[in-house]
Amino acid sequence: MRYAIRITMGLAVLGLAACGDEEAKRESHPSALIEPEASHDDSARSLPELTDSSESRETEESTPELRLTTEPRQATDGALIPEHLRAWARREIENAILARRPAAPEKDVDALVAEFERQVLALPRELAGRFAEDQERIEKNERVVQSGEAVELMSRWASAQLELPADYDQARSIVDRVLTPRAPRGRLSGLSLAAKSTKDRDALEIDDGTVVEFPAGVFQVDTTSRTFREEWAKDVTIRGAGMDATLLQLEHDFSMRGNVERLRIEDLTLDGSRHGVFDLRTGSLVLDIERVRIVGFDRGAGGSNIFSVAESPSLIRARQCRFEGGYGRSPGGGHLFRWSAKLLASFEDCRFETFFLVLDDASRTESRLLFQNCSFDRMRDDFTKSHSGVQLRGSRIGEPFDPRKVSEYRRDLKELFPDAR
Repeated sequence: MRYAIRITMGLAVLGLAACGDEEAKRESHPSALIEPEASHDDSARSLPELTDSSESRETEESTPELRLTTEPRQATDGALIPEHLRAWARREIENAILARRPAAPEKDVDALVAEFERQVLALPRELAGRFAEDQERIEKNERVVQSGEAVELMSRWASAQLELPADYDQARSIVDRVLTPRAPRGRLSGLSLAAKSTKDRDALEIDDGTVVEFPAGVFQVDTTSRTFREEWAKDVTIRGAGMDATLLQLEHDFSMRGNVERLRIEDLTLDGSRHGVFDLRTGSLVLDIERVRIVGFDRGAGGSNIFSVAESPSLIRARQCRFEGGYGRSPGGGHLFRWSAKLLASFEDCRFETFFLVLDDASRTESRLLFQNCSFDRMRDDFTKSHSGVQLRGSRIGEPFDPRKVSEYRRDLKELFPDAR
């Protein structure tokens, strides 16, 4: 910890050194320059042993009471700063000045010696204050993790108030904990989100914890409605009947205002060929997707991204998902991310095909990308070099993207869903 080195230095300066030849120590090291205070009764300076409650009651009257003082103790006539320590400090100060200057003016040396004494006397409280501050920060971070407040956790991480573990499994356990839904579960038919009437869509209210269920089929979802443009409820789940059974074709990308906290999407295919998939400009995205295929994002336009997060730190977990290029107008022209804030993303058992991951941006934004048991085929990233903030564990790297084979990489969504537009 940051105060550990200062503690060691402070103890050395205050002379808590082993006993030995006193004169030799004074010549060799400043830790011997502070002499112990003389006492005729050694037992008076020893700490009381820990006892149980009955023993402590018997000795209660004889044990001196410890009180917190509000002002630091000041040196009086050299009582706290012995003369030989002051002389050593003066000698060191003079030598340091003379090493770079032609002379060491006495008044300047006196001022520096006085500053040395002030810092020595202030050091115990400074160290204790730093210790208490660090402990409070650690305890608050743990409370945030335990509470599952994902947006606050990401905010504290982005502001360097919280440091995520470097270990993959420990970092992943935090992700799992904060993505656990908190709100009660209600149900809503997905046909309401796919309603053709703008009035009906705008009147739709989605509460915290709502599970929106889509049956098998192809559905056009107009994400420009008020429901998708206002602040999104917490712990909402959008669920299909299976990756190969339910297709949601987005009329526009998911562009909710404010924070999106613990949005879960599962068991369906998302088609973002019209305007992309996720594009949050004003808040954090806390997203959990499982058994989801995402296609159509490689449109060859500026918004050819699956996840776009502009300003706020975000958290994404994907499990057993497929991110497949080739279904858009520009095979190989899509990107997994576009972000300018810190991002923590975990991918497990996922498949990536025919686009850019943009791994170099992880270092620029101090983000963490964790890939476990994933496969990468026809990708445009350079996997031969290491990328700061990126961990690939148990993953397979297939053949790289070949720009001469773009026509071979094209795919037709109707092969998966004959009713797709």
